[in-house]
Amino acid sequence: MNTVVRNILALIAGFLVGGDVNMGIVMISGSVIPLPAGADTTTMEGLKEAMHLFEAKLLFTCINPPFMIDFA
Repeated sequence: MNTVVRNILALIAGFLVGGDVNMGIVMISGSVIPLPAGADTTTMEGLKEAMHLFEAKLLFTCINPPFMIDFA
């Protein structure tokens, strides 16, 4: 198989696997570090009102889930 084709297929596979892993981390992050009590994040207004309840470790997991293990 041509090297260029193999590299392109590896890149596509890397994006797919990386996306799946990232989605899995995002889905379990709520059970690893739960939201603060009383925080309603279903609406933008509720999120704005609850921002003062969030700790730094929770914000880091929302911003970049792959680093969740480092801050847990």
